[in-house]
Amino acid sequence: MKKVLISSLVVVTALILSLGAVLLPMASEVKAQLSDLQDWLDANGYCINVNEDGLDIEMFEGGVYRVTIVNGEHGFANPTGWYTNAQDLHLIFPEPVYEGDSACVTSEVEFGFYIISNEGTFFTQNVLNPGDFDYALVFPNTKKIGAECEEGTYTRGYIVAFEDKLGGGDGDYDDRILELWQDTDAPVITCPDDVEIECGESTDPADTGEATATDTCDPDPAITHSDSSSGTCPEIITRTWTATDDADNTSSCEQTITVQDTTPPEITYCPPDVEVDCGESTDPSNTGEATATDNCDPDPAITHSDSSSATCPEILTRTWTATDDCGNASTCVQTITVQDTTPP
Repeated sequence: MKKVLISSLVVVTALILSLGAVLLPMASEVKAQLSDLQDWLDANGYCINVNEDGLDIEMFEGGVYRVTIVNGEHGFANPTGWYTNAQDLHLIFPEPVYEGDSACVTSEVEFGFYIISNEGTFFTQNVLNPGDFDYALVFPNTKKIGAECEEGTYTRGYIVAFEDKLGGGDGDYDDRILELWQDTDAPVITCPDDVEIECGESTDPADTGEATATDTCDPDPAITHSDSSSGTCPEIITRTWTATDDADNTSSCEQTITVQDTTPPEITYCPPDVEVDCGESTDPSNTGEATATDNCDPDPAITHSDSSSATCPEILTRTWTATDDCGNASTCVQTITVQDTTPP
């Protein structure tokens, strides 16, 4: 397709140079023929004066633009494309396009627009036809807010008005009109549902859910996330998801991940029951100490309490308790029998 477009450009340029003086008015005469374009702009709410607001630019600034055919009723309805300052041609409407059709243009360099018709290829500002007449006029895209036009400089978009001059047009530049707005629409982001998980389970997005996003111009907006944590028992993780499109528009949403700890420690060692003689120490250092592990608390607290019953022998019931940071506890019981086998 690119080779065909460039070949068409060569043919069209040659034809323009040979017939331009016959078919095209001088630049000073163009403004006098724009009453139809002015009437259309006025009727559709644009604050543009065609005799004063034309932009003397060779190319549009790079960026992301939403391009809409706002007037396609007149003249040709053929493919529309754009070119970079390297003069590469790219179709954005590969098929015939009509009023209301819309597409996006993304370029990191300066660019302009062209239309392919049966009569030739027409470019904005004739960047690719130096020294020739314009086939399109460019205006700042300024629309009414309320009933009156606001004063000021508008740089967010453009109006491009094409003239089908090779088809013997009337020079009113209303054969097709494009409206361009810089892409300022943020992506639409959808957050994963809030979730509750048990301490020790993965908080990776693959396990807790990932955000999705759509965008009017960027088919694949970048999605990132960042976490902040507060509280304990439960821990609350606030995960902020952000979607960013090619024009650096962003939108965010928040997902709450609640990390519960409902699992008590595991007592990995409960001292075995023992018998000691009366007068021997019943201290844990002598009779054994419990140990424990926990899925969240690396050092669960271990305590013990004793209760005594009977005599000869005395039965000492020692209850060991392991408690984690969230108050979950588990216990085990050790029996210490205190014998008195020594006569007076």
